Amino acid sequence: MTDEVRVANGAELTHALANGATTVEILGTITGTPSLTVPPRVSLRGGTLGFKAKGLKLTSNNSLSDVRVVTAESEAAIVNDISIADFGTLALANVTTIGQIYLVTNDQIQAGRIIADHVTLRRPTSRASSIDRTATEERDETIRHRPADLGAPRRAVRDASSQPPPRRPE
Repeated sequence: MTDEVRVANGAELTHALANGATTVEILGTITGTPSLTVPPRVSLRGGTLGFKAKGLKLTSNNSLSDVRVVTAESEAAIVNDISIADFGTLALANVTTIGQIYLVTNDQIQAGRIIADHVTLRRPTSRASSIDRTATEERDETIRHRPADLGAPRRAVRDASSQPPPRRPE
């Protein structure tokens, strides 16, 4: 498989991830997809991913850019794999979610860096003015890190939800 792939449906996306694509461009909207684990060193960009339940699990050296990830508001739209020792750099740029973002560390993770630039958590609602007003509130707990050696710039992390931090998905 080529390193860069364009996908338009869930089957193409699953096939691209399973067959070694390193850059996947999402064309339009892909809905009804089960939860996906993004393999190491893979970038997803563009489009909208709509999930039945939980969304994306990032592994190591992943990037998401210009992507909208949609789950139920109470579900995790983006999480990281907490079973690895070094998650490298997880980069989110111009990412919007409906659902929670849960990027954390534990005792197993020894190294890693999280970069978040223009990340917005939105609430599903038909009142656009309500979304726009709350989307400007900053919440530091959106991206968490415990060990001091894990850098996590919190530039332009936005939360349009009044929900408490999510519970860690199984």
